[in-house]
Amino acid sequence: MPPKTDSPSPAKKRRTETRLVHRGIDFFFKKQLQRTNAPKLEDNGVGGNGLFGRGEEDELRRRQQEEQDERLARQLQDIEDHNEAPDAESANGMAAEDAMPERNEATGTPNASAAAAKPPREDKIQFNNLELSSANSTCTLEDIYAIPLDKEPLQFNPVTDASTASTWSAGRTPYAFLTHAFILINSTRSRLKIVDCLVNTLRVVTHHDPTSLLPLVWLTTNAIAPPFEGIELNLGGAVISKALKNVSGLTQGTLKGLYAKWGDIGDVAFEAKMAVRTLVAPQPLTVRGVYSTLREIARAKGTGSAETKRKLVERLLISAKGEEVRYIGRTLVQHVTSQFTSPSAFLAVS
Repeated sequence: MPPKTDSPSPAKKRRTETRLVHRGIDFFFKKQLQRTNAPKLEDNGVGGNGLFGRGEEDELRRRQQEEQDERLARQLQDIEDHNEAPDAESANGMAAEDAMPERNEATGTPNASAAAAKPPREDKIQFNNLELSSANSTCTLEDIYAIPLDKEPLQFNPVTDASTASTWSAGRTPYAFLTHAFILINSTRSRLKIVDCLVNTLRVVTHHDPTSLLPLVWLTTNAIAPPFEGIELNLGGAVISKALKNVSGLTQGTLKGLYAKWGDIGDVAFEAKMAVRTLVAPQPLTVRGVYSTLREIARAKGTGSAETKRKLVERLLISAKGEEVRYIGRTLVQHVTSQFTSPSAFLAVS
């Protein structure tokens, strides 16, 4: 048996040799100070999957609303300035002509009796900034939606049943007329009724405005050019999302919620613009105008093309009214309706 020694065991030695650690008050508040001094990451509103990202801060939304109000105010001022110039010039010309009395051919002196007998002129001022002719101003949405496009083609007469189309100027077929056809097509699943509706639509345009026939056919086939031309919209979801955000004033989070609810960009655009009120009533969309804008979007390439496309999309959404907004949104993603395909449109054309 080995003799006992006075040396302590290793465990006891470690306990006895451990030094006391003195911690100050900074040690206990160190983590709290680190959290306070750490830089905060700003939410830039970009992120998430799908068509729309996360919601933005209230400050960004307020700034965007101010920019939109300022842009609309500028448009109103430009239109007023444009109207004042022709109005003042026309008024001055008429006043000078009325104030000038007729002269006697023999003496060269003003003929007072002729000036007194001259009847007063009626004021006729033309507004040069309006693209729509005066004839189109008499056509309302109620008149367009009253056209019975769902009639049997043998019983449908484009002259009598679509008499309101006689007020349309050449190349000024309203886009609301095509929207009316899309609404009737989406309300049925019968292929025969869909073709009949397309046939009546094409007959009305062929009779009253043949120049708008080709653009209308392209808009009904979810395309803007034949395949061999290689012209595509190439419009991404980010461009449509930014345009909708600027037009409606809604945040990315709200738009994302609407998209999750409806799952259709046309329904999202319709609900987003439902409460939007503009200072100046936009000019009505026409079939040729919408088709030309889509061609401009397809031609935009290179640096700054995304911004150009966004502005063109915003112009379409601002000018659209009611159900037009829904089908403009679907046209931008080339999915106007799932009730018919290109062969149905070609059959109607034939």
